[in-house]
Amino acid sequence: MRGFLAVFKKEVRTYLFSPSAYVFIASFLALVGFFYSETVELYAREYLMSQQNPFAGGPSDINEFFRISVIQFMVTFFLFLMPLLTMRLIAAEKKAKTDELLFTSPVSTASVLLGKFAAALMVVVVSLGLTLYVPYFAGKIAPLDMGPLVASYLSLLGLGGCFIALGLFASALTDDQIIAAVVSFVGLLVLMILPFMASSVENETLRAVLEYMAYQDHFDQLTKGLIELRDVVYIASFMVLFLFLAHEYLVVGQSRSQSAQDAPSSRWILAAIGMVLIVVFFAVQSIIPATELEPQSWQKGLWIGGAALIAAYFALEWERMVHAVKTRSFVFASLASVQVIVVVGIIGGANWMANRRNVKWDLTDVGLYTLAPQSVKIVQGLDEPTEIAVFMRDTEPTRAQLRDVLRLYEAENENLKVRFIDPDKNPIEARDYKVDLYNTLVFTRGEGENQQRTRINSQSEEDITAALIKISRDERRSVCFMSGHGEKDVMSEEVAGYDFARKSVEGQGYEIRSVDQLGDEGLAPCTVLIIAGPQRDPLPGELKKVDQWLRSGGQAIVMVDPTPSAGLTDWLAGYGVEVRDDVVVDVAAALLGSNYLTTLATPPFLPHQIVRDLPGQLVFPGARTLNRVEPAPEGMKTQVVLNTREDVWGEVDLASEESPEFVEGRDHEGPQALAIAVEISSPEPAEAGEGDAPAEKKPGRLLVIGDSDFANNQFIYTGSFNSDFFLNSISWL
Repeated sequence: MRGFLAVFKKEVRTYLFSPSAYVFIASFLALVGFFYSETVELYAREYLMSQQNPFAGGPSDINEFFRISVIQFMVTFFLFLMPLLTMRLIAAEKKAKTDELLFTSPVSTASVLLGKFAAALMVVVVSLGLTLYVPYFAGKIAPLDMGPLVASYLSLLGLGGCFIALGLFASALTDDQIIAAVVSFVGLLVLMILPFMASSVENETLRAVLEYMAYQDHFDQLTKGLIELRDVVYIASFMVLFLFLAHEYLVVGQSRSQSAQDAPSSRWILAAIGMVLIVVFFAVQSIIPATELEPQSWQKGLWIGGAALIAAYFALEWERMVHAVKTRSFVFASLASVQVIVVVGIIGGANWMANRRNVKWDLTDVGLYTLAPQSVKIVQGLDEPTEIAVFMRDTEPTRAQLRDVLRLYEAENENLKVRFIDPDKNPIEARDYKVDLYNTLVFTRGEGENQQRTRINSQSEEDITAALIKISRDERRSVCFMSGHGEKDVMSEEVAGYDFARKSVEGQGYEIRSVDQLGDEGLAPCTVLIIAGPQRDPLPGELKKVDQWLRSGGQAIVMVDPTPSAGLTDWLAGYGVEVRDDVVVDVAAALLGSNYLTTLATPPFLPHQIVRDLPGQLVFPGARTLNRVEPAPEGMKTQVVLNTREDVWGEVDLASEESPEFVEGRDHEGPQALAIAVEISSPEPAEAGEGDAPAEKKPGRLLVIGDSDFANNQFIYTGSFNSDFFLNSISWL
């Protein structure tokens, strides 16, 4: 430890009294400042255009704007500047002939490397710290999401550590600082372009490995505010690998300098060129189309020429190699080679396990990279092998984004596997799947006669989940919307209609039915019944049939508006739910640009399955409060699902006031219930055969919500998670 601190202090002093650190910091800050000013100007231009033309839409999301325009460019700056920072770390010691003194001192080689690594990392920390003014002033323009911001700076620090480790290894290879900088830059550049090289590789496994080795994808995930175990392991293993390679190279170099041997021969160039030719041969073989099974003559020439050069090297250097085997340096080199192979194997295994057992943490405020609860429930319910085959060109711009989404699905269930197939490179497989369009997702469940398959050309989470539902259910479930009493029209595309809600439900694999008059068939075809804001009382006979259906295990959602029918109110009281004669007032919503009759329900929510995982606000444009009847009627079990905030109240006499004002003793003080769930157990057992025990009935479920407009075409998607709340409600039933 003392050796590490001594080297660390020495390197810090060197940076303080040499221009390299100041050049690095000044250049980095200048570039960041320039691109930040350009970003602000571009964002301001977008904002002014949106103000002048409302139909042009608002400006881009400030978080994504900042990530792409500033954070991503910081990585590019690192690519060019980091080799200049690390080139002197070992090369300068070798040039000054102080390396032997340093590495033969009581300080271990590992302590020397770690001390130099930590000192260079300190320069990066200072540089990043001096750029914190950028997000500070960007946050003055529009609020920044702190989760992705913190993750971005941590990822920049981790990436800086990776670049320093590679630069330290490059500096250990030579005594020329320029060569060390060039080797470091080329190495980083190769890692950056690996995804482009991988797109031409035919072998799927090799392509996946090359894509994983590139640092850009791992960094992008972190800057979005999505921390995954695989990315953390990648960054840690990258640093460990190159620090270890530098250590082993220096140890072998020390042993070589202590061994009496002849001057090195330049004939090694023959072997190096031969190896390059063979590597090029295999690279070409992996890139050429699968239809060209036999290598062409020039390709064979690469293999033959490479093998001939390597053979010539061994023939010319045979005596030297026999002598080298007997030296101490050969023993050290052999041990180092074995150790490198073992470490590479351990690192590869750790990354493989991290991919197989990946864990993620979504740091965004609204859970942008977290699947909706209903999607998670569907994926976790897959009990048979299921495949998603994505037929998309490797150069498709949306490929990376879709891969990120499907990775979330894949992480939830080992039975689900995702494959990306380029139809241009694999036309036979595309024909087998009957795919004739690019960007087609084919979902397959099971094998043989029981195999089920469907396809979509959409990349949205809603459609992907709907396709999984479609192949995972043996029979289609129905959601019935009651009509004929002024309920919301599920076919209407008007503002107050339920067209979007209907499409969302259909997207979950349900069949939509409209129930006008409950005839002889009644509610038998229905899995879920929805009564959305009736303006007139259903007939007593209709409510009686709904009663019988609920008590026999049926499931229903009833939405009541501030002016509901009296008959429906009395009917709900029989289930332990009091529908109060008031309207919810939310003054805070008015301050945010809405009106005081629009209620905002915000996290954290109650621990009920429907709302507990919702990451953002719900909007109810005109709601009334509900109350649990105590004690609950026999056979009824009620539970509050959703409450208003404490500063919200139920206004009883809104018409008599010029402006809403809470009156104690008259109005209903918040928090008040906006949704109540009821579980219904019938006192009558199901029919059973003679001598059999009575069969247990499945309890009916009823969800009462104090508003129906939250799911209309205007509010189901606008600035809220109303759609998730609506679909979660159906999923709970």
